[in-house]
Amino acid sequence: MQTRPFRNRLTATALLAAAGLLANGIAAAADEMTVYKTEYCGCCDGWIDHVRDEGFSVTAHDVDFQALSDMKRDGGLSPEHGSCHTTWVNGYLIEGHVPADAIRQLLDDAPDIIGLTAPGMPAQSPGMVSGNRFSGFDVLAVDQQGASSVFKRY
Repeated sequence: MQTRPFRNRLTATALLAAAGLLANGIAAAADEMTVYKTEYCGCCDGWIDHVRDEGFSVTAHDVDFQALSDMKRDGGLSPEHGSCHTTWVNGYLIEGHVPADAIRQLLDDAPDIIGLTAPGMPAQSPGMVSGNRFSGFDVLAVDQQGASSVFKRY
């Protein structure tokens, strides 16, 4: 699997976090996710369980709301594309309750985009519903200019 270089608009916060991990002798694996969330978000924890169950390695960091908002903005995400947690995997931003199969497709196809988002908190998405029967929402691809298009429908 190809490892994507970090995007030009990658946040300073994420770069500093990655530098800290590397300085501590921890190299990120190809499917290593770094998740930033607020401390008391149960649906974020549910989504983390989902992607772990699907084979991703996850490191989660609790941050305050302002730091999380800054990370989204600095990563090139506009407010209408936001959700409750922000993830970095192989240089891509994954925002919110994006199912693991869409993330795998993203990593396999390796398009030149910022990343994927499931805006808001879709009721039938991973972390919001138990099991793997997701429905009624779109995962959007966000390009370098901040425009979005449907990547996958559920």
